[in-house]
Amino acid sequence: MVCQVGLDGLKFLTRPGGGVLAGRAYAHEKIAKWRLSDPTIVSFTVLGGDDTGGSLGVSADANTMRAIMDTFTTSAFQWCELKGFDPSETIKEGAVSGEWVNAKADSGSESAGTSSALAAVRQIDWHDSPTHSGWLMKKGEHLSTWRRRWFVLKDGKLGWFKGPDVKRGVKPRGTLDVSEVQVRIARFPNPGTLFTAPR
Repeated sequence: MVCQVGLDGLKFLTRPGGGVLAGRAYAHEKIAKWRLSDPTIVSFTVLGGDDTGGSLGVSADANTMRAIMDTFTTSAFQWCELKGFDPSETIKEGAVSGEWVNAKADSGSESAGTSSALAAVRQIDWHDSPTHSGWLMKKGEHLSTWRRRWFVLKDGKLGWFKGPDVKRGVKPRGTLDVSEVQVRIARFPNPGTLFTAPR
């Protein structure tokens, strides 16, 4: 059996003697949970109204399973960004250690699963006369990598984008309500150095 994971979700490729799952495909919209249930098995909870729904497991050596788990989780975050979902609100750690949950699974469409908060964020014309804008480094909430992002401050919200080419209708990759932010003073090793966030 050959299993493919990525932005298209989970696919089992058709090959001679491929087994019962050969030819089946499960988009991210249909995968509610996944976890490494033991070092050699990744378990997926798949939503569906017919015999394609339920729980299924993929098994191979431990290194392959870690690679599948990492690849699928990373692709789930990328899928969120492509769909306009807030990744930090969509892909969350589950109740079981090592489990991930897709809050938008089986939402049917992008608009059906969109929260009112995200809808309000979309109404901001980020491209038009922002209060401030510029590059900052941002650490991923779930995947601990630092990435350069273009930040825009407007209407009391801080939104971040992949680059400065922010046009009408472009949705931010994430947002932060500045009114909910607590400013802290950080002291550096040099006693005369003090940093405060601008108001």
